[in-house]
Amino acid sequence: MESHETNFDVNLLPVISLLAVLISFLLLTAVWLPVGTMDVKQAIGESSENKGEPDRFAISLLTNNVYSVGVEKKGKTVETVKVNVAEAEAKEMEPVIEKLQAAYPEIKMAFIKPKQSTKYENLVAVLAVLKKMELKEIGIEPSM
Repeated sequence: MESHETNFDVNLLPVISLLAVLISFLLLTAVWLPVGTMDVKQAIGESSENKGEPDRFAISLLTNNVYSVGVEKKGKTVETVKVNVAEAEAKEMEPVIEKLQAAYPEIKMAFIKPKQSTKYENLVAVLAVLKKMELKEIGIEPSM
C-alpha cells in the first residue's frame, strides 16, 4: 500500500495583513470618540442611609415640553408644580426648584421619571439643572 503524504499549509499572510488594517482603523477611530461623564451619587441603593421611603423631589417628564416638579414626603406627593420648557432646555425649571428647595431645605434627593417617548436631550437637560442645583443624590426611575 502506498501512503500519500498530504502537505497542507495555511497561508497566514492575508490574515495578518487584514488584522493590521483593522487594528489601525480601531486606533484611529478610538481617538476621536468623545468621553463624557457626569459625576452623581446613586440616589437609592446599598449606599443610601435611609431605609424607609425618603423625602425627594420628583420630576416627571409629562411630554417633551411639559414637566411636573413635585415634592414627595414618605412616598406621598405634597406639592406639585407644572413647568413649560423650551425644546431640550430646562432652564425654566431652575426658579421652580429653587423655590421648592427654599421651602423644603432638608431634601437633597431628586428623581426623574421620564416616559418612553421622552427625548434623550430633554433628560440630559434636566440632569444638568439638578446637578447645578447641588442636589446630592439624583436618580432616574424607569417607566413601565
